[in-house]
Amino acid sequence: MLMSVRMAPPRPLIFLLMIHGVSCVDWGVSYSPSHICALKDSTVIMSCTYTYPAGHQIMKAFWTKGPLQEGVEPLDLSEDPEYSRRLQYLGDKQQNCTVRLSHVTLKDKHKYFFRFTTDKPDGQWFGYPGVTLTVTGVSCVDWGVSYSPSHICALKDSTVIMSCTYTYPAGHQIMKVFWTNESIKGVEPPDLSEDPEYSRRLQYLGDKQQNCTVRLSHVTLKDEHRYFFRFTTDKPDGQWFGKPGVTLTVTGLQVESPERVTEGDSVTLTCKSSCAPTDRATFIWYRNSLKILTESNFSNKLSLNPFFMLLVRM
Repeated sequence: MLMSVRMAPPRPLIFLLMIHGVSCVDWGVSYSPSHICALKDSTVIMSCTYTYPAGHQIMKAFWTKGPLQEGVEPLDLSEDPEYSRRLQYLGDKQQNCTVRLSHVTLKDKHKYFFRFTTDKPDGQWFGYPGVTLTVTGVSCVDWGVSYSPSHICALKDSTVIMSCTYTYPAGHQIMKVFWTNESIKGVEPPDLSEDPEYSRRLQYLGDKQQNCTVRLSHVTLKDEHRYFFRFTTDKPDGQWFGKPGVTLTVTGLQVESPERVTEGDSVTLTCKSSCAPTDRATFIWYRNSLKILTESNFSNKLSLNPFFMLLVRM
């Protein structure tokens, strides 16, 4: 008896190579958050983690504060009489570098850094950029400007209101507030209320406390810009530029109709713009100077004959 034998095709051999003790972890220190505002006599926790290459053993881990001097080993705050009883290291010599500072005072306003060294000659790391601690006796309001909405689409010759609020630390008195449409680093931006193109159309509706709303009337295509709120206080460092600002897009209206119309056909006219107006628009259709009243009154679409006039009210 003859037997037919089929050989299975050879299967590839897969080798799994596992290497222990090797990693691609680099040097680093991460802070969260990087800025803390605290009330006087409160307790602050500066959360922190750190990484370093495998094969290193942590020998020393400590916190220090600025300002720092190049070439000078920073001071360990746990050895500083002003901090030693109030500073408690909550971390370890592996990955956690969190620290707690209690009974904070105004003198504690500094930038704080974590520092660690290992058993290798080049095993040392300084954790830039650190944590900035602000201490206040009233409230922890920070610098900021908020716009709502951040993008506005307006019809030509309409009126635009840019709603805006701003905040700043306690103890500051507002000296100057204004709007601008330029952002050049190192150059003081122009006040639009002093610009001939805006002075008669721009009205500041805000105050010198929290409201920075502004109104711009009779907008034109030339008004398409990004606008920013700027304010200064009575302190040397008391100034803020409200980025990212408000983007204003200005559009006209265009009526779209079929290319060919035969007598007796139903015709739909559509009033279009390059962007959707932020404020709800009311569309009023006219034919031979007479207002057209339809079931879809005030809509941007009209089903009628192609002889018309169009007005828009904002």
